[in-house]
Amino acid sequence: MRTRILLALACLGCALAMPTRHNLIAAQNKPARQPAEARRKKLPKPKVIVMRSPHQNSRGGARIDTIVLHHTAGGGTAQDVGRQFQKPKPEVSSHYIVDKEGTIVQAVDDKARAFHAGKSVFKGRQDVNDFSIGIELVNRGDGKDPFTEKQYHALGKLVAYLQSEYGIPRDRITGHKDVALPRGRKTDPAANFSYARLDREIARARSSAKLPTPPSRDKGIAWGRKVSPKFREKVIQIAAELKTSPDFLMAAMAFETGESFSPTVTNKASGAVGLIQFLPSTAKGLGTSTAALKKMSAVEQLDYVKKYLEPYKGKLSEVDDVYMAILFPKAVGKSVGYTLFSRGSTAYEQNKGLDVNKDGKVTKAEAAGKVREKLKKGRSAANKQ
Repeated sequence: MRTRILLALACLGCALAMPTRHNLIAAQNKPARQPAEARRKKLPKPKVIVMRSPHQNSRGGARIDTIVLHHTAGGGTAQDVGRQFQKPKPEVSSHYIVDKEGTIVQAVDDKARAFHAGKSVFKGRQDVNDFSIGIELVNRGDGKDPFTEKQYHALGKLVAYLQSEYGIPRDRITGHKDVALPRGRKTDPAANFSYARLDREIARARSSAKLPTPPSRDKGIAWGRKVSPKFREKVIQIAAELKTSPDFLMAAMAFETGESFSPTVTNKASGAVGLIQFLPSTAKGLGTSTAALKKMSAVEQLDYVKKYLEPYKGKLSEVDDVYMAILFPKAVGKSVGYTLFSRGSTAYEQNKGLDVNKDGKVTKAEAAGKVREKLKKGRSAANKQ
């Protein structure tokens, strides 16, 4: 009896699952659902000359989410550089090379790992080669050799294509000098390279294809729950312009304001005020005063945070350096063991609480330690938004 019931139920299931003529027609007319990656509109790949380099290996499953720009430190054509990448030594390569005539050579497939960044870190993540695309620009790199209009145009089309292909946001397009370790090891792309010019070419390429700007993948920023949406939005914008992380800016301001993010917080001893504790002399140099700064809203005062940090644009790829720009600018780009203050100086006496190991010296690492703690705390679920 049990067997007959089970068979009957099974047959009923078959009948219910059997497609009718109406269902078959509907299924035939319904388009197949594509993966999200396939549904996203993409730009066509620019014309490239393929010159495979042997200097490549596997990414180990890492997702492509960053573009690193270089200069070749020499002249010639993209094909000349491609031939260099094909030689047994040195073992260097990049994915693409763009020369002054706008010719693009591809030496390594996107999916493979090229040998372009060396020892490196970007936004706290080591081994940038694992997750980046490297692009070499033919240029002597002396700050005088011009990057040409054709070069910018070809680079803009290439970067726009890579953004559309892999969903790479603007804040993850960076230079070799901003990721290379130790800091100061590299200077590319040269100082006369214009990111603003590149941005215009990217926008031009995207506009022609009617593609929106890819959003940042970051789900909120450190300490985002402590500030207004307008404040968060402005910090993200400033960070992109300074080529740093919004989390680093937020961590520094959290430390300087005691996590209040108040534009009026004041150090009674020094007279410093606001988000990054502007000294009276600093405020004057920025064309304002501490009294005026205290009357501003937090969002308004961010304009002066940006103005103060602008001289360090492209040099703030670590939270330590963001804080050094505020506390001791000479230490920006220096090693973590760099000495800021020594026993016997007034500066040491004012900051001796930072001398963690009590050896009579305050190093860059010691001084930035509290800010790194604020970064970690700010990125917790309780504070990030």
